[in-house]
Amino acid sequence: MSNEDHIIPKEAEDENYEGDEINPSLFLFAKYITIYLQPVICTAGLLGNFISFCVFLSKGMRKISSNLYLAALSGSSFGFNVVLFSQWLEFVDFPIFHMQVFCQAIVYLAYIFSFLSVWLIVCITVENYIVTFHLSKAVIYCTVFRAKLVIGLLITYSVILYCGQFWTTSAIEVSENYTMCTEVNKYAQLNRIYSFWDTITTMVLPITITSVLIVAILSKNLCVSKTIDGRDSSIYRRLSKKQKCLVRITRVLLAISLTFVILSGPTHANKLRHLILTELNGAQRPYTLSDRILQQIFQIIYYLSSCLNIVYYLTWSHNFRKEIRRLLCLKPENSNREIRGIEMRSKTKSNNEPKQMENDAGNGHQTIVDKSTNPKSQITML
Repeated sequence: MSNEDHIIPKEAEDENYEGDEINPSLFLFAKYITIYLQPVICTAGLLGNFISFCVFLSKGMRKISSNLYLAALSGSSFGFNVVLFSQWLEFVDFPIFHMQVFCQAIVYLAYIFSFLSVWLIVCITVENYIVTFHLSKAVIYCTVFRAKLVIGLLITYSVILYCGQFWTTSAIEVSENYTMCTEVNKYAQLNRIYSFWDTITTMVLPITITSVLIVAILSKNLCVSKTIDGRDSSIYRRLSKKQKCLVRITRVLLAISLTFVILSGPTHANKLRHLILTELNGAQRPYTLSDRILQQIFQIIYYLSSCLNIVYYLTWSHNFRKEIRRLLCLKPENSNREIRGIEMRSKTKSNNEPKQMENDAGNGHQTIVDKSTNPKSQITML
């Protein structure tokens, strides 16, 4: 995410955009969703991703490789929302984004978190593909050790790759008492290389991989939905415990990948359009206010992907809901009381049975034993 991906209030009020006709309604729409909707998205994203990060790294959840990817994605999305919130502060007259040092740090972190988020989505989709098409090999390839190794390599690569942003970006004074975080003209060629490489690594390549794998997974799910959903008991019962865990989590992984592709599609397509037009018309083509407004609307849509994941976790993951209740100390006491009540009734019933049998025998009645008192039957019922 570059510093051209959002509207700057000072620029929005500037009228020096010759030949750039702006739809007032579109401008107001972009302005209001940025001022009022973006902080809501950031707040929801910060809270949801923090909870998700803690849950997936808990003792009971971190034993599955997919949960480690989801924990890393939650951490990356949390950092991304911090960056978004720091950029939004300029709309309330606190332009920390345009201050020296903060400018470089925010742009640097924005590139890192964007890179990590998109490639963690790729990792999640690849793991989902392996579980869907090669379930027997998933136990070998989808391991905690491999997940930690991949996450570590992605973090190291992104930290090294984007460190040049500390030199190529700066807070430059564009008018009296007003500075703007922008690219340094001295490194214009290097910035073009960064922009091109970032387009390939965070847009073209990951979106292509994710889209192709999602189509394959959806096709497989439609063909063998009974097997994936566990309705075919003859096949599902033969799976190992770890294989069953991997099958159950495929819905969550697919929802996350599909949501990311749908919500990020418009902003990536618009960026690609601008890059192509710039190359065709020459490097002198300006980034007009209309481009910024359109891109800002698409960016808000894209930001939604950073706060919606917890909805899928709560909807489809029983273990996630269970772990949240445990972390928040919200375990229902009724369940424990019910269990104790059942145990007491069971003990009372078992103590009364011998007396009842003696009375029946003394009265000459035939003793009838209920099937439910048979220990073997009780195990089957449980």
